Amino acid sequence: MRLIKFPLSSFLILFVFVVTPFASASAEVVEGIVAVVDDSIIMRSELDQRMIDLGVTTQNVQAVSQVLRFMVEAIVVEKSYAAMGFPPVTPEQIMEFAARANLGYEDARNLIMRQALMNMMVSSRVVITDRMIENYYADHGEYSGEESLKLKQLVIMNDVEKAREVGQLLAEGQDFDEVALAKADHLFGGGTDIGWVAVTDLAPATRSALAEATAGDTVGPIAVNEYYFFFRVEVREVTGQQAIEDVRDEIISILEERYRQEAFEHWLSTIMADHFIGVYL
Repeated sequence: MRLIKFPLSSFLILFVFVVTPFASASAEVVEGIVAVVDDSIIMRSELDQRMIDLGVTTQNVQAVSQVLRFMVEAIVVEKSYAAMGFPPVTPEQIMEFAARANLGYEDARNLIMRQALMNMMVSSRVVITDRMIENYYADHGEYSGEESLKLKQLVIMNDVEKAREVGQLLAEGQDFDEVALAKADHLFGGGTDIGWVAVTDLAPATRSALAEATAGDTVGPIAVNEYYFFFRVEVREVTGQQAIEDVRDEIISILEERYRQEAFEHWLSTIMADHFIGVYL
């Protein structure tokens, strides 16, 4: 069988399926080879080991294809890095980067080369406008803050009668702190004040019970497992708001990195089209 290799275009890896009456003879020719990039090959054992390293089962066909695609891309990155005359990446650089980014040796080496190529090819082309910053700010609710409660807490452990007694005392208007000091089975730091809590961070039962509570309200008992909780709402307001002027630099950095990555992927797809790539699975 004559093996024909085709160029890759638009960042798509060409999957070649060969069907001939001489399938057994063909298998001997490409036995163990899953991909070819110019004069470089990727063996099935390499792919399997990579899957193991990533903790992905080889039964997941889509994951296998994605990992193999990454391995092919890594070869192209290395070839492009060398072709542009960058100095070899030293073991010291790799080890330092791997430790800092919590990556394996080969992944760290490839990422160093990718970043060098990215810095050369696309960094100067990324322009972030005011409209882009405003849109990002509007689309990310974390900058608008979140509804939060400043709470006091009283906890009764696995005693429904005691919980009813505490509830009655509080309903009669007795001071929350005094009741807690006399009756609580657990105090937060020796007192009742648990500080600010985002509504979204509350347990579902607690969040539901406090949904309509306002400053000055006492809510409970709320049964959660073997505990009964009482809460006093001190303040309810939106916290954590950040003005766009205060986060402009942060947003610019995020957007620059995003568009650098996109521009680099586009550039890399173009470069990959210049190589002969075959994938055999």
